[in-house]
Amino acid sequence: MPSAIAIAAGGGVNALTVRRVAEIVSAINPSTTEALRELLTRHRPNNFRPPLYMAVGQ
Repeated sequence: MPSAIAIAAGGGVNALTVRRVAEIVSAINPSTTEALRELLTRHRPNNFRPPLYMAVGQ
């Protein structure tokens, strides 16, 4: 099953807001949203451009 990010990219969506990514992964309280931001910064720096997460690889 494709991920929500892959589905978005396949549907022509270039980027998602960090808020939407947080909703997708149920990281909706402040501490988990901050942890998500730190994770994206560390592991997906080419895709994470706050406040956006690029769905298409850069």
